[in-house]
Amino acid sequence: METKINAPAIPRPAATLVVLRDTPAGPEVLMMRRNESASFGSGAYVFPGGRVDDTDRGPAAYALSPALSDADASAQLGLESDGLAYWIAAIRETLEEAGLLFAGPGSGAGHDTATHNAVTHNAATHNAATHNAATQDRTTRDPTALRNVLHAGAAGFTDLMTTRRVQLDTASLAYLARWITHAGRPRRFDTRFFIARAPSGQTVSHDGHELVEHLWIRPEEALERHRRGQLQLMFPTLRTLESLRSHNSVEAALAWARSPREQPVMVPVQARSAAGPVLLLPGDHAYAEIARLDPEGSGTFSAEREPGIPMRLSARLQRLCSTRGVNSYLLGRPEEGLALIDPGPEEPAHIEALLAHAGPALRWVVLTHTHRAHAGALAALRARRPGLQVLGMPPRDPRAEDVAAAIDRVLEDGQVLALGGVRLQVLHTPGHAENHLCFIDPEERTVFSGDHLVQSAHAARIDPFPGAMQGFIATMARLRREPLAWIAPGHGFLMDRPQEMIDRALNARLARETEVLEAIRDSRCASEDDVLALAFRDIPEQERECWRPTLRAHLAKVASEGAPMPGWMPRG
Repeated sequence: METKINAPAIPRPAATLVVLRDTPAGPEVLMMRRNESASFGSGAYVFPGGRVDDTDRGPAAYALSPALSDADASAQLGLESDGLAYWIAAIRETLEEAGLLFAGPGSGAGHDTATHNAVTHNAATHNAATHNAATQDRTTRDPTALRNVLHAGAAGFTDLMTTRRVQLDTASLAYLARWITHAGRPRRFDTRFFIARAPSGQTVSHDGHELVEHLWIRPEEALERHRRGQLQLMFPTLRTLESLRSHNSVEAALAWARSPREQPVMVPVQARSAAGPVLLLPGDHAYAEIARLDPEGSGTFSAEREPGIPMRLSARLQRLCSTRGVNSYLLGRPEEGLALIDPGPEEPAHIEALLAHAGPALRWVVLTHTHRAHAGALAALRARRPGLQVLGMPPRDPRAEDVAAAIDRVLEDGQVLALGGVRLQVLHTPGHAENHLCFIDPEERTVFSGDHLVQSAHAARIDPFPGAMQGFIATMARLRREPLAWIAPGHGFLMDRPQEMIDRALNARLARETEVLEAIRDSRCASEDDVLALAFRDIPEQERECWRPTLRAHLAKVASEGAPMPGWMPRG
């Protein structure tokens, strides 16, 4: 019987407000503990917030916000309309849960208490009617009294604020982030996070129903108490606190929130790992791949590449990884023949896994380059499968790290391979190696990038052959123009947003070139060793030597472009 997988729940719009206040020790954030019986986040410390109600939308609600229009609010959130409803929901929820009201100057709330009391007292001495009016005015100005009206169901938020002539201080809230609950949860929310300074003259009081406790705490202290198991935090709360801990004042945090910055939609994905279930975010190495493979949020896919265990990436694509972390890809359908892109290192277990999963359908081996880490298994595979055809580009000047492989079919830039039911476009991409190739599968909209593009904090290493760095940059720019959706690297997981990844690699390369130029101009550098230590200081010292070829490729490039070179550098 076929198992039916339920579609992920549709996220419901919600809003959360991170309330901050300054203290001599640094900013503190308001945190509130949810009731243990709550259906969502029970017992966790959270920021005030909740669902966007229908009454938070529309002309009547938006009339409460004279300082921020719906058009401007929607533009900030990337919406066509009704963005202001999130601001109003955040303010409403904060009043209901924390007893704080963000009201604008001149409205019926948030006035100075001492002045109000004096006015009320003087008015009360005249007559009972005036006293009753003053009592009504005090109710208007008191957030706790307003909250009591809401909790009693005597009026809705929009009607209550309109009747009491309260203008909401929406402009004091800065948009912070967007979080969507990961697939697989029975209740999901599409939550907009805001940040604001606590309104002056008001006192926090938790509602005693949904929220049973509150505290003001510095973000770093909250994170430390969470690490010690003393403070339960939900994943978005945890990451929000991490983003706030570096700011030394509320003003600094607000300025950061309002500054132009990248704001990716934070949709965690659930995965498994050796340590147990984990949640991944955009930017985590396995994120894009698991989001692609597990849209239902089952959490059964691994956040770690497991040597010898095939990962099916599509109906016609599998990946196996060696213990050294090198990827081999099996492409095609068995009935039409399989192509193996990069057999990987000469590891017996990896070779056995390739043969077991490819079976007799394996007909072609396609090489991105001939370095032993990517092609070392070739001889053993040919011995076991004598009819294999090997396609690639031989090295012009073989080095110690190259495999002395007999290539049956020499590939050229621009040609299109027909391997069974698979078509691959060949791109000559010199840089990491002079004979490096990338292969584009138009059906998968995927480039098999070998070591030209890798999933790493550092760009790929470059061989110092003549014109290596210039070739790398030129082919990256060429690759960027291709209509790609995915990168299948020689190391790491599938990567989405190829153009962004290419830009990142190019920027990393240019940033390294700047470091090299600064190092050769530094009077303290009297040798190549000194330049290596200074320009690659972010690389651990024990790994730095393997980046020397890349340094030499950089030096050759800047010298060819006319940069003044130090006297110790060899000429020619």
